[in-house]
Amino acid sequence: MANPEQALWRAVIAQAIADASGKSDCTTFERRTAHDWLLRSNGNFNRACALADLDPDYTRKLAQQRIEQRADKAAVKSAKATEKSATATPKASSTRLRKGQLYEFGGKRLTILQWAKEIGCTYPVLYYRISNGWPIERALTTPFRKMTRNTECQPAP
Repeated sequence: MANPEQALWRAVIAQAIADASGKSDCTTFERRTAHDWLLRSNGNFNRACALADLDPDYTRKLAQQRIEQRADKAAVKSAKATEKSATATPKASSTRLRKGQLYEFGGKRLTILQWAKEIGCTYPVLYYRISNGWPIERALTTPFRKMTRNTECQPAP
């Protein structure tokens, strides 16, 4: 049974592992600081392990494994999310558009920027139309009128 001081230092080390592995809600700076404290040789970590009655080398190895496991899980989750967003069809009434979102029309799947180039209009005009709920067919086929001061397109009234 660990005494209260050992329990406290074990909790400090456990929290550092949670922070470094991204398991806790902390800032990137705090995560990086915890990571460095755990995995780089330093007297403070060794002292904390001594106060917790833990072997510093074994604790560091365990921390490294936990951080890597968490990073692997995060990478898989991120890859799945990227794959899902790349194939998703957005709602016509969506006001939040994601960068790289593909829109299908006429057998082609392109981003807003690619569609703008394809139909000869500017990105802001097409983005405006889609983000304001225009169906993709209407957004792409409604005629554009030219501005009087420059050559950029404007949405038709």
